[in-house]
Amino acid sequence: MCRVIRPAVRQMDNYGSDVQDAFKKAEDAFFASGKPYRKDEVISLVSANGYFKVDIYEYTPVDIHYVVFFFNKKNFDATGKAEVFECHGTIARSYIEWHRNLPNVSNFPIDNDRRMKTDPDSVISIQSESALVWDSRTNGVTQRKYASHIPDNENRLVAFTEEYAISNNDINFKNWKAASLQSISSRGVGRPSQILLHETAGMEMDSSAVFKVPAHFCIANIKDNKGTIYQMADIAANVPHGEITNSRAIGIEFVNAPFDIWKQVKDPATGQAVDELPRTRSNFGLKESIKGIYVESSKIPIRDPVINKNVQFIPLEFSDATAGDFFELRLPEANLINKAALQAHRINGNSILSINDGLVSIKYCKAVKFENLRHLINLLSDNSLVKEALPEDLGVWKSIYAANGKLFYFYQRMFAETTTTSVVAGKTIKKITMNFPINLTSPAIFSHGHIGHHADGFLQGIYLYLRMFESLSSQKSLQAMIYFLTSEKTDAEKNPLELTEVMTVTRSSELVGGAERNIEVKFTPAASPATIRITHFLEIDLQAVDRKYPNNNSN
Repeated sequence: MCRVIRPAVRQMDNYGSDVQDAFKKAEDAFFASGKPYRKDEVISLVSANGYFKVDIYEYTPVDIHYVVFFFNKKNFDATGKAEVFECHGTIARSYIEWHRNLPNVSNFPIDNDRRMKTDPDSVISIQSESALVWDSRTNGVTQRKYASHIPDNENRLVAFTEEYAISNNDINFKNWKAASLQSISSRGVGRPSQILLHETAGMEMDSSAVFKVPAHFCIANIKDNKGTIYQMADIAANVPHGEITNSRAIGIEFVNAPFDIWKQVKDPATGQAVDELPRTRSNFGLKESIKGIYVESSKIPIRDPVINKNVQFIPLEFSDATAGDFFELRLPEANLINKAALQAHRINGNSILSINDGLVSIKYCKAVKFENLRHLINLLSDNSLVKEALPEDLGVWKSIYAANGKLFYFYQRMFAETTTTSVVAGKTIKKITMNFPINLTSPAIFSHGHIGHHADGFLQGIYLYLRMFESLSSQKSLQAMIYFLTSEKTDAEKNPLELTEVMTVTRSSELVGGAERNIEVKFTPAASPATIRITHFLEIDLQAVDRKYPNNNSN
C-alpha cells in the first residue's frame, strides 16, 4: 500500500489561524464587488516582520493583476492587533519584481494603496522603507526611498514623500531639501501613531544646527515677526529621538530651555559636558531673560541648580501692538524669578510689567511658538498623517489621568524602572525593565519626560491639551498653566497617585567596551502588575483658574 506524502508547506504559507483569518478579512474587503480571484502558488515573498499572501484576479479579460497582502507580525506581537495592508495592480507587479525570492523582505506595505493627496493622477503605496508611486499618465511605477529622498519644494511638509503646502503665512517652513538628510531607519511596526514632544535644552536653534537634531520637526524662534518650523526627516522614517517610542512616534523639538544650568564645558578625558569650574554663571541666563517668564513651582521636579529652586521657563513673545491677539497674563509676584529683567524691559518706551498687591500683570504677551506647534499638530491630524492619534480623543492624551471626579496632568516620568546586568554565554547583557500604567503601543500624544530619561516636553503637552482638547483660547491656556504651576497645592495634589501597571517594557542590550549593541525592545501586557507612584502632577481645575483670575479669561 502506497503512503501519500503531502507536499511541505511553503515557508511563505507557514502561518496560523490568526494570520489566515486576517488575510480572509482583507480579501473579503478588497474583493467586495464579487470579482473572482485565486491564490498564487508560485511567487515567494518572505519577511521576518510578517507574512505575505498573493492573489491573482482578472482586471480585464486580457489583463491579469496581482494583489499583495502583508500581515505585520511585529506589530501584532506588540499590540495584539491583526493588521493587513495591500498593494495591487501595476504597483503590485513592480513590487513583486523587485522583492520576490529575497531571503528577507524588509520593505512591505504599511497602508493600503490610495490616490495621492497631492496628485490625483497618481496612486501611492506606502511601504516601510519607501513609497511606490504609479503615474497614470505614464503607467510607470517609481520607488522613493525615505533614506535618500530629497523633496521638490523646501517649504512643504513631507509625509511618505508627499509634499503638503503650509497655509499659515506667518510661518516659514523649511525641510531638509537644502541641508543634509540625517541617517534614518525604517518603521517596522507600520505608520507612525504617536507624537512625542521635546525641548532643545537651549534658547537658540538655527538651520546650521537644527538639521543635526535627531527628530522629525523643530519649532524654532520668532524672527522678523514670523515663526520657523524645520523638518529634518520624513515622518515615515524611524529617527532616534524618543528611546522606546522611536518605532511609532513623530518627534517634535521645541526651542526652549525649561531650566537653567551652570555653564557647561567639555571634559577632555570623557568628551562629556560638565560644569565649568569654578562655577561663575549660568548657561542660559533665564533669571535675566526677557524671552518669557521664569516661574518657581513647588509641584514639579525640574530644578535649577544655579538658584536651587524648582522651576519652569515658559517662552513668550512680547509686543505693544494692539492687533494680533496679544494679551495680558497674571501670576504671583513671589513666583516670578525674572521679575527684575521684565520690569526693566521696554517696548517702544512702554513697560510690560506692573505689580499690584503681590500680583504681577504682564502685558503684550503672545504664545507664537506654542501656536506654531499647535498648527503643526493640526496639519498632521487634518491630513490623517498620524495613525488614529486624534487630538479630540481624550484617550490619546496619555499624561492626563482621571480619578475621583478630578483630572490630573503628570509632570514626571510615568514608569518605575529596574536595571540588571548578567553574563550569558560570555556576553554581558544589560536589561532594563520599565513598568508603565499606560499602553505604550497605542495612539498617543505625550512628552519625552513622560516616557524616557529626560525632563522635557511637559509644558508643550499641557498647552496642547488645554488648547486642543479643552478648546481654550491661547490666553486662557497659558493663564491656566501659570495658575496650575504657581498656586498652592490642592488637597488632591498633596498625596501621591498610585497607578496600576498596564504594560511592561523590556529593553535588552549587549555591553561591549561600555557601548550598547544589539538593542531589543519588547512590549508586553503586565503579567504581575506593579504599582507606580506619581508624586509630581497638576490638578486640572479650570473653574479654579476663573475664580483666581476672573477678569483675565474672556478670550
